[in-house]
Amino acid sequence: MNKALEEWAKEHDVKIEKDSKEEEIDGMCEICGIREAKHVCIKCGRKVCSADFWTMLGICKLCLPEAEMKKWRKEHPF
Repeated sequence: MNKALEEWAKEHDVKIEKDSKEEEIDGMCEICGIREAKHVCIKCGRKVCSADFWTMLGICKLCLPEAEMKKWRKEHPF
């Protein structure tokens, strides 16, 4: 897990469990239902497509809506 993700998790009281097992991802995105799922959200466990997932954070767009992400990016510029 990267440092920025650890900081975000602490700020938002998100507990991230480290699992040594790789879960097989198959089926459709649990958010849009259109595209194939490629990721699993570390917060809620939903299987989601790339369009509904914040790759750098490992969190789906239901757990972290785009408006919140924009606010966070303003507060934590790269």
